[in-house]
Order: sequence, then structure tokens, then C-alpha cells
Amino acid sequence: MKKKPIRKLFTREFYCELLPEQPLVGIKVIPNQKIIGDDGKDRPMFRIEIGFLFLVLSYTNVDYSDLD
Repeated sequence: MKKKPIRKLFTREFYCELLPEQPLVGIKVIPNQKIIGDDGKDRPMFRIEIGFLFLVLSYTNVDYSDLD
């Protein structure tokens, strides 16, 4: 029996947005957000954003730990 190759999933992502639509001054934490993956399952997601008016830096972590 041949196994399907596992495609790489991005669990961590850094993003930099210059001149954002919603300026942010300080830190914004989104701890319990969920996204629906391609397989239809809910995945827990954590995001933190740091803003400096004209620049927003964000880090996102999606939990794919149940994929084996």
C-alpha cells in the first residue's frame, strides 16, 4: 500500500504590512481564533500583532498537531 505524500503546511507565519487599513499602536493578541482547513476541520490559531501606526508586524501559529 502506497502512502500519500504529506504536503507541507505552514504552521508559523510572520507578516509585515506597510500602511495598514487599520493602524495599530501597541500590541494586539488574538488567542482563541479558529480557522477551517482544506480538510474541513477546525484548527486553533494564535496571532499576535505589534503596530507602529504605519507598520504592523504579525506572527500567526496554526496547530496541525493531529495530522500524522
